[in-house]
Amino acid sequence: MPLDGDRYLIRFFSEYGALGPADPSPRYYRACLYLDKETILKIRVTVAGEDLRNPLQFRLAVQKALLDEILKNIESGNVDMVIDVLQRLRAS
Repeated sequence: MPLDGDRYLIRFFSEYGALGPADPSPRYYRACLYLDKETILKIRVTVAGEDLRNPLQFRLAVQKALLDEILKNIESGNVDMVIDVLQRLRAS
């Protein structure tokens, strides 16, 4: 989420994810962090599920400049460029 002051608020949900439309239980954020132009947020993600044979694991390196580029391309409707930038997040 972009904030005033040239930074982003990065919010991490718990392992149960975001609140669904018919979900009565509260889903609180696990952590909230500010991301500015000097910060690189490195995240290791593990996705597991009931019918998955092996968990999927990958790492992300999130930078403000890449998030700015994603938002700019979303606003202009350039989906192919959004996908390219998202792939760079994983490659970082």
